[in-house]
Amino acid sequence: MEPSTDPNNSNNAVANPNVHHHCMDMEAEITAPEVHKVVAPPPRTTLQKLKSRLKETFFPDDPLRQFEGQPRGKRFILGAQYVFPILQWGPHYSLQLFKSDIVAGLTIASLAIPQVSSSIACVPETDPIPASGSTKFR
Repeated sequence: MEPSTDPNNSNNAVANPNVHHHCMDMEAEITAPEVHKVVAPPPRTTLQKLKSRLKETFFPDDPLRQFEGQPRGKRFILGAQYVFPILQWGPHYSLQLFKSDIVAGLTIASLAIPQVSSSIACVPETDPIPASGSTKFR
């Protein structure tokens, strides 16, 4: 069966350009994927790799960045706050925060103490000489 050339026939997309068919829309939307060339990173020595890994392990967020460009007095204060964090948040600590911390501490204690005491009850009594290997059960 050949397509009709009647412009009023909705089955003929060629004769009626206002009629959109799902299959034709799908074909129009399909485009070739974009290709991006990925450049390999520059080669690094073993020492550079080790230094990078150690820095990421011990200083993942680079805490020393805050010291750059600061005067000596400010660097001392920042260093003291880094070693003793209470110097940073302590001046802003309030009674309301203390009350919240008490509630949080009691909540954790109410969960942790029964767990510890139940695990202690399951531990067998051991001989004071660890090498003897003898165990006494209650």
